[in-house]
Amino acid sequence: MKNNADVYVSFGDTYTALIVRCVITFETPITDFRFSLNSEFAIDHIKADTSLEWKVIKEWQPQWQYKSKEIEVSAKNPMQKLTIEYSYHKRLSGWCNVIEEKRVALSSYSAWTIFETSMPINFIFKMENMKEYFVINARYDDASNLWVYGETDHDEGNIVALKKGHYHVATTGNFCCYYLNEDEKDYADCYTSNYDGLPLRTIQTQQKGVPYQYKRRPADKKAQRCGGLTDRGL
Repeated sequence: MKNNADVYVSFGDTYTALIVRCVITFETPITDFRFSLNSEFAIDHIKADTSLEWKVIKEWQPQWQYKSKEIEVSAKNPMQKLTIEYSYHKRLSGWCNVIEEKRVALSSYSAWTIFETSMPINFIFKMENMKEYFVINARYDDASNLWVYGETDHDEGNIVALKKGHYHVATTGNFCCYYLNEDEKDYADCYTSNYDGLPLRTIQTQQKGVPYQYKRRPADKKAQRCGGLTDRGL
C-alpha cells in the first residue's frame, strides 16, 4: 500500500465554482503533514480520524505555478486518513483553466490541486456529476457515477472534459485532436496531417561488447495525444 489520495471534483450547479474534496489514506499513520495550494482557494474543512490543528505557514510563489500558500496539519495522535476540502466560488480563469458548460479544462499550473506534499502521494481524480461529458484519458465508473482520471495517465491535475454532442475529434493513428466548433476542422486536420509527417522515434541501445546501435520504433500504440486548449477551441 502507498500513500493514496482520492480527489473528488465538482463545479457547482451553474459551472461557476470549483469544489474539491481530497481524501488521503496514509500507508503509515502520521502526526504531521504539509502541502501547498493556490492562495485564492478557501479551505472549507480539514479533518481526520483524530483531532487536529492546521495553519498557513507561508505564502510563496512557485516557479511555474500560481501564487500559493503552504499549510501544516498537526495531530496529537497518528492520522490514518486525512480529508482536505477547499473551493473557489468564482469563475476560474487564467493559467489555462476554463470552466464552462460545454467544456472544462483544469491545469496544474494554476495549483488547483495540492502539491509540494511532505511525502509522496499517488493521486486519483474523480469527477462528479459529469455523466453528460467525456473526460479525455479517463474511464466512467457506472457503479459510482464518476469519471476516474489518473489510473494510467500520471499528468497530475491536467484534466479536460467536453460535453457530449458539443465536440468533434480528428484522429490519425494514436493521435486525437478534439475541437468544439465545426469551423475549427481545418486546424484539427492540420494538426493530424503534421503528426503523420513526424518521423519514427530513434532510440539508442548498447549491448555488452557491442558498439552503440540505433533502432527505430513507432510511438507507443497505447498512448493517446490530444490537441491543446486554445482560445479558438480544443
